[in-house]
Amino acid sequence: MKRKWIRFLLILLPLLSFSRIYAQSYQLKVKQAFHQDLLLGRGELNVLHAKLEEEISQKGNDIHKLIYWLAYNEYYMAKFYEIKKQEKLASSIIKRGIKHIEGLSVKTVEDYILLGHLQREYIKYAGFKRISFARQTAKNCEIAMGIDPTNPRVYLLAGLNDLGRPRIFGGGKLGEQYLLKALNECSYKTDNNTIEPSWGKEEAYEAIIRHYIKAERYDDARSMFYRFIEAYPNNYSIKELSVLLEISL
Repeated sequence: MKRKWIRFLLILLPLLSFSRIYAQSYQLKVKQAFHQDLLLGRGELNVLHAKLEEEISQKGNDIHKLIYWLAYNEYYMAKFYEIKKQEKLASSIIKRGIKHIEGLSVKTVEDYILLGHLQREYIKYAGFKRISFARQTAKNCEIAMGIDPTNPRVYLLAGLNDLGRPRIFGGGKLGEQYLLKALNECSYKTDNNTIEPSWGKEEAYEAIIRHYIKAERYDDARSMFYRFIEAYPNNYSIKELSVLLEISL
């Protein structure tokens, strides 16, 4: 009996190790690939996307999470192509990401949040369906907040969604409050070896700085910018924001 347990553990331990490697972490891999593509244009996001699709097709460890990270990767692929002025390609990739999350039979709070972010990004490409996607974004944000009102990513989504809504339709009232909550009141996982998402704070910094710049609150923007570059010195938007704020790096 003891020998059987030892043999079982010898089989199980490599699988656990593989799971740990797999989980280390697609979030980190996606962001690294995004920055490498911006700097070198080597198609790292596409390589990672193909790897995720292959793992899904082979029915790997956790299909649900693999699909989540596939859609997250597509979010950054679309962001990359938007920066490169390839809007048609960005639009099709965002739409694909939406379909991946919508296709999940059971959705977690993180799925609703990512779906909301994808839908919010797609609004700019949606044409006459803009209002429909805006409503879907708000609905998924509301669902996510109802499931877990402590999740920082839901406040990032709520903040971006509010600030992106025209004032005539009630936007711009709570966005700053939501973003500050995402920055200052919510806790974030910091373990890069976890399969669970931990993103949001970096994005909240960028969002609130852009909000302050748009509102011509330059002192607030500069104050937040210095916090931002201390926490995330390699963020791709730092150079652009420093120019907008007339700050020499």
